[in-house]
Amino acid sequence: MFRTTCSLLATLLTMTPWTIAPLPAQDLSGLSICIDPGHGKNVPNAGPTGLRESDLNVAVTFFLKDFLKSANIDTVLLTRVDDSTNPTLSQREAIANSFGVDWFHSVHHNAFNANNRFTLMLYEEERTAAQRCADGRDMGTGNPDWPGQSDTMSKLMAATIFSALRTSNFIDRLDWTFFGSCNGGFSLGVLNNLIMPGELSEATFHDNRIEENKLRNEDFLRLEARALFMSILDFYEAGKMTTGVLSGIVRDDGTGEPVNGAQFTLLPLQLNYTTDEHGNGFYAFHDLAPGDYEVSVAANGFDGTTKTITITAHDFSFADFSLQSARPPVVELTLPAPGAVDVSVYDEIGVRFSRSMNRQSVEDAFAIGPGTVGHFIWNTPSTTLLFEPDTRFKFDTEFTVTIAGTAIDEAGRPLDGNRDGTGGDAFFYDFTTEPLDNTRPVVLDFFPTQRDTGVFLREVSWARFNRELDPASVNENTVLLTESGQSIPAQVDYVGDALHTVTIVPLEPLAPNRRHFVTFTTGIQLPDGTPLSSPFKWPFTTQVENATITLWDDFENGLLWAQPAASAITREIVADSTILSLTERNFISGSRAGELHYEFSGDSGLVHIARFEAAVVAVNATGALGFYLYGDNSGNEVRVALEDLDGFENLPWRSINWAGWRLLQFDLRDVDLTPGMNGNGVLDGEFAKIAAVEVRFAGSPKGTILLEDFFNSTPGTPVFVEIPHDGATRPREFILSQNYPNPFNPETIIRYNIPRTLRATAQVTLAIYNLNGQLVRKLVDELQSPGAHRVTWDGLDKTGRLAPSGIYVYRIQVGAFEESKRMIFLK
Repeated sequence: MFRTTCSLLATLLTMTPWTIAPLPAQDLSGLSICIDPGHGKNVPNAGPTGLRESDLNVAVTFFLKDFLKSANIDTVLLTRVDDSTNPTLSQREAIANSFGVDWFHSVHHNAFNANNRFTLMLYEEERTAAQRCADGRDMGTGNPDWPGQSDTMSKLMAATIFSALRTSNFIDRLDWTFFGSCNGGFSLGVLNNLIMPGELSEATFHDNRIEENKLRNEDFLRLEARALFMSILDFYEAGKMTTGVLSGIVRDDGTGEPVNGAQFTLLPLQLNYTTDEHGNGFYAFHDLAPGDYEVSVAANGFDGTTKTITITAHDFSFADFSLQSARPPVVELTLPAPGAVDVSVYDEIGVRFSRSMNRQSVEDAFAIGPGTVGHFIWNTPSTTLLFEPDTRFKFDTEFTVTIAGTAIDEAGRPLDGNRDGTGGDAFFYDFTTEPLDNTRPVVLDFFPTQRDTGVFLREVSWARFNRELDPASVNENTVLLTESGQSIPAQVDYVGDALHTVTIVPLEPLAPNRRHFVTFTTGIQLPDGTPLSSPFKWPFTTQVENATITLWDDFENGLLWAQPAASAITREIVADSTILSLTERNFISGSRAGELHYEFSGDSGLVHIARFEAAVVAVNATGALGFYLYGDNSGNEVRVALEDLDGFENLPWRSINWAGWRLLQFDLRDVDLTPGMNGNGVLDGEFAKIAAVEVRFAGSPKGTILLEDFFNSTPGTPVFVEIPHDGATRPREFILSQNYPNPFNPETIIRYNIPRTLRATAQVTLAIYNLNGQLVRKLVDELQSPGAHRVTWDGLDKTGRLAPSGIYVYRIQVGAFEESKRMIFLK
């Protein structure tokens, strides 16, 4: 039976899809080889769109056969020639064995989970009866059955196929070990009884949609066959191919999708190639003599382009193209959707463009009405622009977002706002924000602003609420200042006047160039017990430079200032009601602060508090002067008077339009000064003296303010902070990184670190929530060891359905550590 089959299979086909003239530089004469196209009749094994592996295997086999015949090989034996048969594995071996060929190769294409695209080579592992598995089978020895032959050939083929097809990576393995050894492992039935060396190739994965699209192109299959042929030549040292090949992929620069019907021209040969309709964007020019060529591409709706490429013999050359669309850019998606209502006042809004845009032109063309102060956030390819309010949008307000037609893409094409095919017109969309819920505490304003940078190391953070809070609910447990998940000691104060303000003052300077968070937990509540609906949290980043901070009056050494009534400059005050004293309430450092009670008797009222001459401190005029003032929301104004070499200079007035602590800081290198007595509006000399603090009438006739911690700061050496690690994967602190990519489709990676200070495993929970606080999916809920971790979200919710486009929150909890970040899913 086998002789009849072999006679049929050994018949040479006279019709082939292409021919190769014999190349004298390659000589495989005297060699015989059996090529086995894997699978066959009635074996479906198809890719996502139905491309059958058995058909691919036959096509590659015929290409390889023609390559081998061009090198004068004696015999090329095929185990099947079409899809009418499907020899058993032992029959395939018997075909090769009965003809006594020198080599055996089985052609396959892989399948697993539709995501892989690597190259795999398998060869037979030697097994011995001297060692047996628990089930009685012979164990593998860890050595190839044909040492120095099948293993060497497999390594050559793996690397060359990888180079030709540009798969993700390549591996070669012993079959018994690869399939599990004693844990269910087996030897490949098509290799285990051969009497000559052999191997099996899995060039790439046909169940991967992208790879399947390319595998539909015969020129792509021909590259695979060429790689196998070059490996055989190299193994037998039978010469080199005297030609090379040029191939590549052409894509839409805006979408990244392959372009069908793209037309290539190769000069000076005047060769043409048109990409097929299978969505692969693949092209190839075969059998090119070494040298320089010019390849150009054009496609309908795109701008053409040209590249110069050098071809090398016995090698693969590549030139990929990204074509710029000739159509003007358009807006593909808005966030929120046009006409959306009840949009959170704290959320980002934005647009996604059809291609990468010129960032500055878009920012200049962007407008939102009513006007809102905010900042822009771009994704890496500059296709998505987000606008985030520095604090919030107005409640219960209809907003209109406009991007003028002056916005251009990276090629200079103006925006097509109305999608009529002609650029230069504006794009508009509307949305309406949520109404203010006055039944709950709501943050109306806060500082530092969202994602603020360059924040001073001793800055005061604050937030203003819509209603009076329960003072007992405002404390260090419900108001948190954190950095890298660690709590930072701070003084938390609540002023229950009309502004309902909470202030947070760090007790020590913050670390420079680090991201900090202020968090109000749901422990914040109204007097009737109604809590915040959800935690309110925002980030800011401290200044890059370190700073030398010199504290020169914290009011712990007594009162070093004169009483207002003792100054001749003070005017129109009620003397008995205008007194400076020390207080032990609401101090920041030490145990005391300065307290000024004042009352004006006329519209020109002025309080002048002079520094005692014996206590005058000179401050560095090249640095900054700062102090803390606990405001009374009076609308009156405060300033500091300095004395330099020739007289007095006054710092700008600041309106006391806040309650609670604020940091007032003045950069003495760049500040508008008002001349005082004998002054000239300029600080003369390297140092200046603090002469006085003044308060003038501009609002309420009386009030009380506190003064604390006058200091001078000078820039230090720039500090660049790196996350310290113990080894490669044992960080010292909790870190939840921003997901990448962001925005994303179809999946994104979330990385996080568990510090080595946790010397044992910890319960880790990482979950996705929508902006309503509803659980979308729990990604991690298990014990994990300290180190670096990552998890992928594929956009599916807990029911397995694809989540809708929008903003999502991912939150990690490890013990007491908790942190959240936002990400955008775009479909």
